[in-house]
Amino acid sequence: MRKYSIFLLDADDTLFDFTACCRNALRRAMEKCGMVCREGYHLQYLEINNAQWRRLERGEITRARLFAERFVLFLQKIGESTARAAALNEAYVSALSEECVPFAGAKSFLRELSGMGRVYIVTNGAAFIQKGRFEKSGFGQYLAGVFISEQAGAYKPSLRFYEYVAAHIPAFIKEETLLIGDSLTSDMALAAAAGLDAVWFNPEGKPLPAGAGGFFEARGYADVLAFASREKTEGEEGRTHEKN
Repeated sequence: MRKYSIFLLDADDTLFDFTACCRNALRRAMEKCGMVCREGYHLQYLEINNAQWRRLERGEITRARLFAERFVLFLQKIGESTARAAALNEAYVSALSEECVPFAGAKSFLRELSGMGRVYIVTNGAAFIQKGRFEKSGFGQYLAGVFISEQAGAYKPSLRFYEYVAAHIPAFIKEETLLIGDSLTSDMALAAAAGLDAVWFNPEGKPLPAGAGGFFEARGYADVLAFASREKTEGEEGRTHEKN
């Protein structure tokens, strides 16, 4: 019988409420640039930003282009001049690095998960932003390490990212590793590419797209902990889709 002893854990929308972080950071950034942040602007920005990150995951654009274009597209969408796009992006990045809004129960979840094995954060994003947020979170005491795509030189769901992580975890055992995250296109896609057992963190009950699967679906931290603590027999296929 095997138990999971290594946990690869996503950050945004798994531990942190990224929508709340984005709303706060965008308001501060727009105010700094002399602009009015109206109700719902953060949702319009998130739609654009998420689409750009999916393009990055597919290898269609570079990180530099993502950062250069996202606020151009946002300002065009809200009918503002794009002249301040670069300044707005800079102000947003700075503000976001200070925004740490954990989901309710996130700290307790991390404490319990770290009691089962080593927990490593695996996150896409800018190192400056993610480091700043984790320094404020108080989560560090429960983490064995943090892997950020910018430092790894590859993004989830690239196998290069997985290979970087596996190479930098002491005594890494793939069969005892569980990946936990909210994104089907980065986290679950990475698990599928690498052949890892995985938990899709889906507290909002989003519908599963046709053809997707090969992972356990959790509606909350209790579900994740229950799956993470299970024993599995040698040779068991651990990535069948189960809905809880």
